[in-house]
Amino acid sequence: MKILIVDDQPVARKLLRTVLAAGAHEVREVGSAADAIAVYGEFVPDVVLMDISMGELDGIEATRRIRASDPHARIIMITITDDPWSRAESFRAGASGYFLKDDLTGLPEALEGLRKT
Repeated sequence: MKILIVDDQPVARKLLRTVLAAGAHEVREVGSAADAIAVYGEFVPDVVLMDISMGELDGIEATRRIRASDPHARIIMITITDDPWSRAESFRAGASGYFLKDDLTGLPEALEGLRKT
């Protein structure tokens, strides 16, 4: 499985890489939503793990843009933002899932489920 990790915090990217160690055969990391949009078409990941709160462009808008270019893109939000608005906007933008950074226990199973679809 090819995975693109998008987070402006290097520690968060390292944590996600560790959680995914067994299930990903190729992982690429970027530190901004703008970089995610630029890299997506060239890398064509099976899944994008997208933070919400990042610099000038947030993960929700990046999700909208990636899904506009590829309606089949599978994007899972990985965030500390636990509020109903962010969750709802993420799904409206086209997210396939939503996980909080302080509880990633279900992430490997969610990725496995996406692999089967």
